Order: sequence, then structure tokens, then C-alpha cells
Amino acid sequence: MSDWPLVLKRGRTNVGVVMVHDITGLDPVNLSFAQKLNDEGFWVAAVDMFRGHKAKDIQEGMALRQKLTPDDMTQAMRFAHDKLRSEMGADAIIGSMGFCMGGGVALHGASHVPYAFCVDYYGRCPNPDDVRGLRGPVLLILASEDDNINPWAYSQLLPKLDEHRKRAHVEIYPAVVHPFHRPDWIESPWGGGKSYDKQSADDAWARAMAFIKASAR
Repeated sequence: MSDWPLVLKRGRTNVGVVMVHDITGLDPVNLSFAQKLNDEGFWVAAVDMFRGHKAKDIQEGMALRQKLTPDDMTQAMRFAHDKLRSEMGADAIIGSMGFCMGGGVALHGASHVPYAFCVDYYGRCPNPDDVRGLRGPVLLILASEDDNINPWAYSQLLPKLDEHRKRAHVEIYPAVVHPFHRPDWIESPWGGGKSYDKQSADDAWARAMAFIKASAR
């Protein structure tokens, strides 16, 4: 098994989250999301898919993303899962969570590694049919104005979740664009105007925390 760099945060409960960063890499903003998870009492393994690289812009991030294979994603998500398991013990309940690119990696990982739950913030996995391997429920968080992810989610992902009889929760936030959760992106790097929406971001986070806690019972 290949080692992957990660940041480990020790928690106060038996719930662990493998968190995957967005297209910029494991930068301070993404590390702040890991800290917020840890503040909830969860153990966190923030895996670095870019192995230390930080993208200076979307174009560089996309180039780094294109170098990742589905096998890389599986190996990274298995390594982080097993690292948390070894640190937490046999009674650990471990799920995955990610944002944008990381949401897709989190969903891919949950489809190939025995994760107990998955939170996917507007992320696309390489092969939606792989969700047949999911062991636990999925929370899919979408932005209504996301013209990139939504057509794929509606036409491919959700039908496959239904076909394979998987439990899925979908939250669609109205009048917001793809990266609405990220507070330092006032304007969307993909265009479309205003990006960060505090009200939607706060609500989505609260629902994600409630979903994780309910999934870990």
C-alpha cells in the first residue's frame, strides 16, 4: 500500500472523518475545514492528494487533478482509512468527506473502501456505477446554479444510487454556485458571479454534522 501524506487530528469520540481538500490542495482554507470537524469532536485525517503541492489557481489545480488516477484515489482513501483505524481502535466509525474535487474522491473512496458514510460537497467521482460498493449512506450537497456537476449528478449519479439501492440524502441550495462553501472565494473562479454564501454554507455544514452524527449511531 502506498503511503499518502495527511494531517491527523485526534478527537474525543469514536467517529473519524477522512477529509479530502478541493482543487487548491491542502491549503490553510481546507485545513480550517479539518479543524472545524475536529472541533465537533471527530478524529480527522486530512489526506493530501497533491502530495504537498498547492495550486496557485484553478488551472494549476486542474492539471494536478488530471494526474490522479482512480487507483491513486483508492490507495489514498484506503491508507487514510486504515491510519485512522489504527489510531482509533476497532470500535471506530469512519466516514469520508470532501469538497469539489475532494467530494468526488471521498465518494470514490467510500465506494471502494469500507467507509461508514460519505459527505460529498458537489464532487464528481470517476465512475458513478462504482457506488454499488457503498457500505453506508451518502449526503450529496449541490448548488442549484452548478452547471458542471448537476447535469452529471441528475443523469448519472442519482440513477445509479437508485439502481444499486443505496441510501442517499440530497440537499440542493438555491441561487448559489459551485464553490458556495469556501469563504475566501467571494467571486466564483469558474464564473457565474458571487460564490461564497454564508447562509447556505452554514446551513450545509450544520446538516453535514447532523448527518455524520446520525450515521455513526
